[in-house]
Amino acid sequence: MVLLRVRQSSALPLRDGSGGGGGVGVHRLGGRCGDMAAVGKCTGTIGGERPVGSTPGGRCEVAGGGGGGGGPGGDGAGDNERLMQLLRKLWAQTDALFDTTIGAESMLERPIALRNPFLFYMGHLPAFDWNTLRPFIRHAPFNAAYDYLFSRGIDPDVEDPSICHAHPPPPPVWPPLPAVTAYRDDVRSRIVAAAAQLPRAALALAVEHDAMHVETLLYMAAQRRGGRVARDADGCCVPLTAYTLAAATEAATAAAVQRNRGVKDSNDSNGDNGKGEARVVVVPAGQALLGRSRPAELEPGRNFGADAGGDAPSTTSSAGAFGWDNEFPMKGVTVAAFALSALPVTVGAYAAFVAVGGYTTRRWWTEEDWRWVGVSGVRAPASWVPVDAAGAAVEGTAADGGGGGGGGGCAGAVGWAVRTMEAVLVPLVAAASWPVAVSLAEARAYAAWAGGRLPTEAEWHRAAFGVPSCPVGGRGTTDDTGGACAGDGGDIDGPPPPYPWGVDPPTPGVHGNFGFARRHPTDVGTHPAGTSALGVGDLIGDGWEWTASVFAPFEGFQAHPAYPTYSTDFFDGKHYVLKGASWATDTSLVRASFRNFYQARYPYVFAKFRVVYDCPTAAWGG
Repeated sequence: MVLLRVRQSSALPLRDGSGGGGGVGVHRLGGRCGDMAAVGKCTGTIGGERPVGSTPGGRCEVAGGGGGGGGPGGDGAGDNERLMQLLRKLWAQTDALFDTTIGAESMLERPIALRNPFLFYMGHLPAFDWNTLRPFIRHAPFNAAYDYLFSRGIDPDVEDPSICHAHPPPPPVWPPLPAVTAYRDDVRSRIVAAAAQLPRAALALAVEHDAMHVETLLYMAAQRRGGRVARDADGCCVPLTAYTLAAATEAATAAAVQRNRGVKDSNDSNGDNGKGEARVVVVPAGQALLGRSRPAELEPGRNFGADAGGDAPSTTSSAGAFGWDNEFPMKGVTVAAFALSALPVTVGAYAAFVAVGGYTTRRWWTEEDWRWVGVSGVRAPASWVPVDAAGAAVEGTAADGGGGGGGGGCAGAVGWAVRTMEAVLVPLVAAASWPVAVSLAEARAYAAWAGGRLPTEAEWHRAAFGVPSCPVGGRGTTDDTGGACAGDGGDIDGPPPPYPWGVDPPTPGVHGNFGFARRHPTDVGTHPAGTSALGVGDLIGDGWEWTASVFAPFEGFQAHPAYPTYSTDFFDGKHYVLKGASWATDTSLVRASFRNFYQARYPYVFAKFRVVYDCPTAAWGG
């Protein structure tokens, strides 16, 4: 038997030592960043982290007083208590991550280059909350040094790490863990004591920030080197064939055939091309509604943290559910007919792209993406780990181009595994039906190879929230297009549903793999209850979904009155919109209008994708 010998380096720093860029990378030196004073190159001993962690951007973290667009439904102290319950849950989650997943001995680790060590986040979460909420408590600072030190990290541009935003200079030595823990606990006690008097909007901002940071910590932790060798049910070593690209593609193809067996739908194509790809669904032309109506508290001239009649902090604002400024206002887009994968691209399908030399073939990549491939030496997704004949990680060698631990067994790599949060090296065959997690650059290259492209933000919305053309029976009846990619049907009958599956509140493990239902992806098609009316599945959960749309404001955009750089720093043409949610996304963040955004060549986020084909000449294979 001939074993496949492969090499990988996508999870490694760039050769200039910069590492992957942050999910939201470019920070303009002239951007307003609260009271930050240090401006200049990203230098020093700590690297950096984008200020809002897994938020959709690296925003200024010293909020000048006030919060987001309003908390979840309800008013007054009762609503604040619901927000505090969520905040306490998030505190417990991050504590467990620091105490168990990361561990005290690893708090100074930086698994992603140019990101702050884990210790920074232990201080950053309370510092952000305190800097945001303290103006409404009218409390003097009790540790101004930590309020500043942990207020904001750094997040350099992927292509030019010298471009950076204003941030506190890194300390020569980070504070001791007990001191940071005491600061965290002190902040929490003061917030709890003042919870009833806080404006709902400001408290909601703190809650959403902390929820997004949980995902940051998880995708950082997922990049730690090493991992446990997988075993079968009897505790024996997994056959080496389970780690090969060909076996993964074969497994994904077999799974796709099994999923599609017996599927009868006039609006899709079940043609399999032997590459493990999902069936294709035709989406008729129609209207997509992006964004949402702007709450009164975000209207220009409104005192964000005050009642309409005065300057006192408000606890009774009746604004709608929380939203970032880039979600407003609502925007209607007419979308032409198109076809797309009913399910995200899997590990096994992507393995076929790797096997045919996808990372060494120029024609599938844009000029900028190909330059990144050459500079970084990337040869596979960041979560894929080369393994030796014993199934152990081969890292920090010439095989993967980087410096790091792990490895063991034979010196050379013979196949691939996918590393999970539990640091288990899952053989490629076992993960073959998981959605593959990649950067936008990698997703674009695969889509080009497959004869398609990535969906726009409007197309994603159309697939997720549109309804078939139903001229007689209304929503829920059979489409009359017969699968044709044409016609003037497909208009939405009234407002779109709040979720792809309808109006039921999102339930982790039912409508998708989100809200930490699992600590790793699940096989595509596992959650049919989350399928949209047009037959598109797995839109919410397992990974954020890349779109081809540059992150930009909707017409009528107004910067957040208390947080004006939250989005505006990243309307730079280098960030792209992602939709949906990942397995590590808190359920409170699942909403149609949420717009995540990252740089195109940031490979570490939990992000999947699907392929779109233009009608009527769709090419179903590559």
